[in-house]
Amino acid sequence: MAPQEKETKKISVDHVNVRLSISFLVMKLIFADSFTTIALVALYYILSSFHLLELLDVNNPAFGIAGLIAVTIIESCLTVYVVLQWVSEYYEISAYNIAHKRGVFFKKVDKYGIQNVKQVKITQSVLGRVLNYGTVSIFDWRLSKMADLYAVHNPMRYLRILEGLLPNVDEHKDTFGSIEEVNDDELSA
Repeated sequence: MAPQEKETKKISVDHVNVRLSISFLVMKLIFADSFTTIALVALYYILSSFHLLELLDVNNPAFGIAGLIAVTIIESCLTVYVVLQWVSEYYEISAYNIAHKRGVFFKKVDKYGIQNVKQVKITQSVLGRVLNYGTVSIFDWRLSKMADLYAVHNPMRYLRILEGLLPNVDEHKDTFGSIEEVNDDELSA
């Protein structure tokens, strides 16, 4: 083999898991942290406006340590909840179906047969283009409804995967509010 020729190896998988974009996880964590901070500031002002802080011995170090532990527990529980929610909701694309799986304790699965998908559409906002996320919508003709793979990372990648599974599917790309047909040049980019 010549030094310029590279051997291409292929990896075969039976399904692909697709999650909500990591950008949304980060935004939810920032929101949860901000919510906790605002709630604690509001609690402080409520307690001080009714002179309840004077009744509590706030100069006692045990009070400060207990408050810090309580804030840490609340913040940790909120973070674990947000991350578990993100980890437990995903889409699974296989050669036979597209499944939306969600739920930490009570699992729910919506399945769409791959043979019933007749249209695939991608929607991206300006922010979605910058952060490389978008919604992939599929039309299941048997159920006569659209199903969304909401705010997934790199939606063009999953369009290519679906195109490989469905060679006769109608493809559309909706960016900045206008719908246009996706051509082969955009798919190869």
